[in-house]
Amino acid sequence: MFSFLRKILALKKQEVAEGMEAIPLKILEKQIASQAAAPNRFQKVMEGGSDCKIIAEIKYASPSRGRLTADYDLKSRVSEYERGGATAISVLTERYYFDGSYQKLAQVKEQTTLPVLQKDFIIHPWQIYRGRAAGASAVLLIAALLDDRQLQALYYEAQQLGMDCLVEVHDERELDKVMKFSPPLVGVNNRNLSSFTVDLDTCIRLAKRLPEETVTIAESGVKNSADIKRIAAAGYDGVLVGEVLMTCSRPAAIIKGFKDTFDRYRNGKRSVPGGETCDPSVG
Repeated sequence: MFSFLRKILALKKQEVAEGMEAIPLKILEKQIASQAAAPNRFQKVMEGGSDCKIIAEIKYASPSRGRLTADYDLKSRVSEYERGGATAISVLTERYYFDGSYQKLAQVKEQTTLPVLQKDFIIHPWQIYRGRAAGASAVLLIAALLDDRQLQALYYEAQQLGMDCLVEVHDERELDKVMKFSPPLVGVNNRNLSSFTVDLDTCIRLAKRLPEETVTIAESGVKNSADIKRIAAAGYDGVLVGEVLMTCSRPAAIIKGFKDTFDRYRNGKRSVPGGETCDPSVG
């Protein structure tokens, strides 16, 4: 396991222990039971239609770049994501490296009718219950962090709570592990968890091994229309975009441009230039 993941694993074990003492599972179960309905809509919108699926992310910091923005106006940012045509919104609940929280997830859920993906380093059912109680429609499960038994157990736990799962892989070995139970939603992360470098060739390479019936999402490193063209031509159904949206002043325009470019170039069928670009160094 990468050194970063070992650090995260230790921190998450401590977080879960403290969390279960502060808010026991029984309390979370009552909170979930009191909600009107299970928010099981993420998979439905990801599978529906033939247009590009954009998962727009709320992420205030990262291990590789540090602080991304000091703008905590969640209402305005969610409105921009919706206006741009985002399919779903991803919210980091990881607090140590990404400045995320369950409170931010709940605030986002209050501001939107779009499905909300809980993005974290999930190692224990308590985290899923906590996210579900805060309004998450789906949860990210990282294959690199979990063995086969843990991955499938957490996947089943989320399903029992009416949540969908986006299962994330980084290489062929992880993809083989995930395909043992054929999840309908798979994300390919282009970021190396050891060096934090990003290489779009990762998702391009793995695209050839992804089942046609699986909804596939490319994650990390998407900065401009050139990246979108490559991902679309490889046959992906959509992208998860975070840093470029958090560091730009016009996220709605960026999303619209990405969607337009993606739909033009999907599976390499067209070669008409288009779409917005954004230099992430420009606020």
